Amino acid sequence: MFRMMLAFSLMVLLFGCAATGKDASRKAQTGYESKDIATLEKMAEEGQAGAMYELGLRYKEGRGVPMETPRAADLFKQAAGQGLPEAMTELADCYLDGRGVAANDRAAAKLYRTAAEKGQARAMTMLGRCYQHGWGLPQDYSEALKWYRRGAELSEVSAAYHVGAMHENGLGVPRDYAEAARWYRKSGRLGNGSAMYRLGLLYDKGLGLPQDHAEAAQWYRKAADLHNAAAMNDLARLYEEGLGVPKDPDEALRLRLDAARRGNEDAKETLNSRDIDW
Repeated sequence: MFRMMLAFSLMVLLFGCAATGKDASRKAQTGYESKDIATLEKMAEEGQAGAMYELGLRYKEGRGVPMETPRAADLFKQAAGQGLPEAMTELADCYLDGRGVAANDRAAAKLYRTAAEKGQARAMTMLGRCYQHGWGLPQDYSEALKWYRRGAELSEVSAAYHVGAMHENGLGVPRDYAEAARWYRKSGRLGNGSAMYRLGLLYDKGLGLPQDHAEAAQWYRKAADLHNAAAMNDLARLYEEGLGVPKDPDEALRLRLDAARRGNEDAKETLNSRDIDW
């Protein structure tokens, strides 16, 4: 269940970002994304891997067809069997989360590795996560960081975020807030909301960067605009205290309520302590 929540969080973080990683892999299948279901079905029956992959995405997401994860997984498996790295990555996701197939961390890690070695950027990031968390592989922070860096070199948006997090938390490398900030900035500029939030937090606390509440507020705002609840809550605090922004109790309350409704526990606790219904 925990891994499923992590995978869902990653999907949310990547939604709406620049065409990197997962989004870029879809664009690689030039022409298939514009085909209707009947045409894709015919092409898939003819053995076209790109059509199988695109059709798998449609069944996975319920676009134009009922959402059917077993059918999606089967199509990804057929396309992966023809060597399509994007399909391997999607099939690995299915094995990692148990979507349409029995959960199998080792199978997932093996597929991520094969796709990563073929140059698929999101697979590099996911292989890094397998090493970091010990999913189907021995836990190895150095290997995780290696694969995150390789994904980041290809501008895979979440890879740079993970490199930053490894530096911030001292996993596989000495703790280095300045280096974490550098990677968070790179990922944030690519559209990753979690990276935006962490960069704002470093500015807010003066960790690895000169303390600058105005900069913190700007990065919190960017993350909040991508529905990052933690960023909403911290931005609310800045508005309450007038740090880096003019004091604005109404805006602070609006942000705090939004954060609570999106599940932020700190926001809930603050509102509950003030007897404010959310």
